[in-house]
Amino acid sequence: TSFASRSDLNKCFIENAVEIPESYDARETIGECKMKIIDQNKKCASSYATTVASTLSEKMCMESNEKTLRPLSAQELLSCDTANKGCRGGYVNNALEYSVIRGLTTEECLPFTGTMDAKCSDMCAEPMKERAESFCVLFGETDIKREILKSGPIISSMEVYVDFLTYKSGVYSKNEDVPKFSGLHTIKIVGWGVEDGSEEEPNKGNKYWIIENSWGEDWGLNGYAKISAGQNFFFEQYAYSILTKKEAEEMKQNIQRKQKVQED
Repeated sequence: TSFASRSDLNKCFIENAVEIPESYDARETIGECKMKIIDQNKKCASSYATTVASTLSEKMCMESNEKTLRPLSAQELLSCDTANKGCRGGYVNNALEYSVIRGLTTEECLPFTGTMDAKCSDMCAEPMKERAESFCVLFGETDIKREILKSGPIISSMEVYVDFLTYKSGVYSKNEDVPKFSGLHTIKIVGWGVEDGSEEEPNKGNKYWIIENSWGEDWGLNGYAKISAGQNFFFEQYAYSILTKKEAEEMKQNIQRKQKVQED
């Protein structure tokens, strides 16, 4: 998959006043709105679809008064989004734009198969849709962390080295001698932390990111991974935030407020 099909995407406006803690895990704050780990199917390059659908599901739940989680259909992005290539991969921004313009129906209405066997016409007769209001691009570690603190998990992409496939535990560091796959793989960033332990341990104090993968709960740390920070992975510099209607309005007001201060 690929991160973006074009460069003219909206940049997120982030409040500089947000103080970043040493460690943070969004899974501990979103509670009942946390989606289950998806297994995307090894024969289908669908990480862009599963990650967008999962993240939007969580965002809509977090904004709702009832905090009701309604899993949205990743299969719709595979079967209905003609701007991407289904199981042959796609651009994350195209999937996000689909979720803004057309919205996503529920998993119940069009269940995930991780194949191209399911057709868009297989959708239930009266699909309920959830739509993102908009999305924006985050640049750099600081803004990425501030947005996770404020709004929850975000979406990015990463390079995949062969040894990442067999990751089981601990903090992963890429090995430059190990080959990597072409293209990028879409992930969800949920937090960051610092390795603890005794003073004698060489990795004590090593900073890491917490990412959610889409290779099932049997992979890694029940579907998650800790990745050593500062390795120049793509996701350390670029990410997407999905904006709900409330968040988009808040961002608009903050931009207008900043512009007024500059004019004054």
